[in-house]
Amino acid sequence: MQVPANIDPDQCAGVATGLGLPAPAPSVPLADVEPGPALSQVGHTWPTGGRVIGILTGPVALVVAPTGGTPGSGPDAPAVQRTYATARSVEFDALLVDGAPGIGVDAYGARDAQAALPAGGNVTPGPRVGPLLATAYRHGKAIGAAKGGEIALEAAGIPSDARGVISGDGATTVLQQLTRLLDSHRVWDRFPSTARRSRPQAGGGERHSAEIRSD
Repeated sequence: MQVPANIDPDQCAGVATGLGLPAPAPSVPLADVEPGPALSQVGHTWPTGGRVIGILTGPVALVVAPTGGTPGSGPDAPAVQRTYATARSVEFDALLVDGAPGIGVDAYGARDAQAALPAGGNVTPGPRVGPLLATAYRHGKAIGAAKGGEIALEAAGIPSDARGVISGDGATTVLQQLTRLLDSHRVWDRFPSTARRSRPQAGGGERHSAEIRSD
């Protein structure tokens, strides 16, 4: 732990706490450096071309759906590209829940306990959807819900008034607002930032810093 203590005592203390280890004091004077803007994503914007939005919808016109296949009929029927069992938030820069996502017909408790149908029937969002939404939320990604999709956010423990969480009656309107959030890459102000004004120097004293770190 001495090496990280010589770089960032605050971060070292957090890691040490998680590991159940003592956090050593810096053994060398801390370098007085300024944060490099080129190494930070905070406060900048980038083109949204190529960004990926996962659209979770009901049993009709699916992109991410309970099961695979092609719902509906005709040349415009969309193909399911991911299922609730295979979709992972790492693939998406944002998520839109279009309607209350149900439990897939393949939800078989003996095979996948997390996807089992509750005793009262299909009355809650599919359990597979919760981890997808919760992970995207923790990673600071924009999330939208329309036409009853808010029930999935509630089940995943996502506050409806959180930064970067948009809800509304129309999926098109919600999607437009969601897309505007993509140019900043992530919803940086969703979680509090820690501003460290000083650090202890080896042998006492303080080091003043204006560094702002987003956790």
